[in-house]
Amino acid sequence: MFQPRYFDRAVRTVKEYHEKIDYIRRWNLEVFCSQCLLLSGTTDFRVSELRRLYRDILLNKEVIAVDQDAMGKQGHRVFEQGRMEVGAKPLVDGTTAVALFNRGEKEQKVNFRWEELHLKNVRSVRDLWHKIDLGNLAEGYEVTLPVHGAVLLKVTAE
Repeated sequence: MFQPRYFDRAVRTVKEYHEKIDYIRRWNLEVFCSQCLLLSGTTDFRVSELRRLYRDILLNKEVIAVDQDAMGKQGHRVFEQGRMEVGAKPLVDGTTAVALFNRGEKEQKVNFRWEELHLKNVRSVRDLWHKIDLGNLAEGYEVTLPVHGAVLLKVTAE
């Protein structure tokens, strides 16, 4: 059967998008649970050969810093909203890493107030995967996550 070339490119693009979401979700979970990230020069792990997408995920210094935080505490689930989970992990610099996981099979919207995470007077929020400062979200946070999507935030509060 004849299929135009643009169909192949579109399918490949959608597949890569879903691979990226799944990869971020898995790394988010590894980092949040304080698993050891094995990124040493002694392995046969050739970062230069990886596609840029995976290289950006595996070498995100802010995410690795959360994983290798000197406090060494694991993150813990704070609450669930359906198939959406939200957790918190205290960091040695006084900030808190907040992880959101969509474990559902459809896009999910999650919103919560900082008080639910026992955070008061939030001064700044940073999205670690996208490397974006979200500013002062004084009340709380709201996001719509794709299927199996994940977010990792660094929250500065009192």
